[in-house]
Amino acid sequence: MIISGMISVKAAIENQRRDIEKVWLVTGKESRDTNYLKKICRAAGLKLIRIGPEEMKDQFGSGTGGVAAEVTQRRSDPFEKLLKQDVIFMIDGVEDPYNFGYCLRTLCAFGYKGILTGTRDYRDSEATVLRSSAGAYEKVSLYAGDDLDKKLMLLKEKGYRLYALQRSDSSGDLFKESFTGRICLILGGEKRGIRSDILKLCDKEIFIPYGSDFRNALNLVSAVAVVSGAVYQRRNYAHFAK
Repeated sequence: MIISGMISVKAAIENQRRDIEKVWLVTGKESRDTNYLKKICRAAGLKLIRIGPEEMKDQFGSGTGGVAAEVTQRRSDPFEKLLKQDVIFMIDGVEDPYNFGYCLRTLCAFGYKGILTGTRDYRDSEATVLRSSAGAYEKVSLYAGDDLDKKLMLLKEKGYRLYALQRSDSSGDLFKESFTGRICLILGGEKRGIRSDILKLCDKEIFIPYGSDFRNALNLVSAVAVVSGAVYQRRNYAHFAK
């Protein structure tokens, strides 16, 4: 597959979660970024192919930023690698590659790099996920599988407390939770939400309180931003409220 854009190509080379076959850089483009690209290509043993602007456009279309690469599909990370993180997010049921990328971008920005998700074939849209995530797709430890219920049970055995974003009669206010210790936050896509078998494994359901009578649920991208920000605040700045 072809990926393009300086951020995407640099992220793919730096994080080594896929094989890089070729890298192209348009001629006449010289900057700090291009110098860094040359440096990491040399370190990775990759040949940097220089081509003219018209050839770049003919081969890869417009909007590449003058950089493109031929790469293999991203490898799923071993589940054990996620256990190095005290906070893990499970994002399941995302159909849109842009939305998935935006979720990863937000989580990575808050420093959360342990991600669980269901198996999905992104071969036709993986470049979109990478670009919309601003490279976060390469930076996070991401386990994709069809055995998420088993993986969540393993997390419980390892001492993780499981929270599901699910509004119900028994769910608690997101902003009143302490979120201490090892935790896993579970969020589902807009179409089908969180599966019932997953909900049964959770220690607690939480909800986002709204500041108005507008009760239409936030979309997944917005919910990820709210939840990840709240968790970050509680784990890093809760002492200021005491």
